[in-house]
Amino acid sequence: MTRVVRKYTDANWKRLWTNLHTAWISDAQRSTCCMVVHDLTPTKDRLAAINLTETNRYSTCGAVDTTQHRLTQFGVNQLIWNWTRARIAAITRTYSLYVPEVWTLRQDFHICSPQRLKAMK
Repeated sequence: MTRVVRKYTDANWKRLWTNLHTAWISDAQRSTCCMVVHDLTPTKDRLAAINLTETNRYSTCGAVDTTQHRLTQFGVNQLIWNWTRARIAAITRTYSLYVPEVWTLRQDFHICSPQRLKAMK
């Protein structure tokens, strides 16, 4: 019997979906964001959990292959994450060091004020 496991119970899902639907991105980018948010990317960690691969680690760096690792620490993606982190810090008016890596998976920060969101609708 399959059971549903709720991940990320601390995430502000309403804000996350508002951010995703109000962002000026293409449908392909929105689809990719949905895959990341729902943890549907075929990482070795996910494939090992369902017994489709022997190990959940990268052969090159030895780290566990998770979506967050792929998006923030692996290869050129680390440069992209640092650039994105600086943009998020500018949007949220904070320092880039205060932008957690988990926001690559669940973007539950305020893009704009609730008043501006209402005006955009």
